[in-house]
Amino acid sequence: MPDGKTMQIGTVHYLGTNFAKVFDVKYLTPSGDWEYVHTTSYGISERVIAAMIAVHGDDKGLVLPPNVAPIQVVIVPIMYKGTEEAIMREVKSITEELTSAGIRVYVDDRTDRTPGWKYNYWEMMGVPLRIEIGPKDVENRQVVLARRDTLEKYVAPRESVVDTVREMLNEINTNLRNMAWEFLRSMVARATTVDEARKRLDSGGVVEVPWSGDNDCGMAIQQLLDADALGVPMDEDAGRDIGGLRDLACGDKQANYWLRISRRY
Repeated sequence: MPDGKTMQIGTVHYLGTNFAKVFDVKYLTPSGDWEYVHTTSYGISERVIAAMIAVHGDDKGLVLPPNVAPIQVVIVPIMYKGTEEAIMREVKSITEELTSAGIRVYVDDRTDRTPGWKYNYWEMMGVPLRIEIGPKDVENRQVVLARRDTLEKYVAPRESVVDTVREMLNEINTNLRNMAWEFLRSMVARATTVDEARKRLDSGGVVEVPWSGDNDCGMAIQQLLDADALGVPMDEDAGRDIGGLRDLACGDKQANYWLRISRRY
């Protein structure tokens, strides 16, 4: 999370036969005996939504990745007296094209709000892409697109609006993912002493410390640092660069892994 703590989102637990005995759930074995079933529990909750909001949001409000945003594109007509019919005809045409292409679109045609007010509102709501259509855009056969992630604006030909929107939504997805990974990597550091690990944890982030792999030593590391073990890296060699280091808590044991530790919600 932005404050340097980590949040548990999805978990898998082995529940054994505890609940099977409570609810008397059994199965028939090949030998003809009845045994209690062994159950597991998998959970992913609304915390994943909170994490998305915290990681991608900014001072203007939400920033939603296009692949999960309820509204991917909001169209804001910019109308002046006498241009309403022409602009709304163009808005309807673009809306139908985008919807037919599987893009989730909303048209904000409220007349009691200014275009500037709408821009701020939809930026706060995190809609990935905004399309602005005014009299000059209709005349010049173009649209103005505004990205929520970078707040940049672009002018695109009317004829290629569907392809442009698709490409831009993909770019936004990629950009948000890359920024999140970059932030995560920047918040992971290594420490080989208890004092160094504590200092890094106090400043926020995930700390990798040398660990032998022994469960009791892992529990001791958590107590020493007043933090929680997250596991060992799976996307790389967990013992890379471990050298001749010793277990952070059990100094008599050779370290075999980098154990990730953090303060958690």
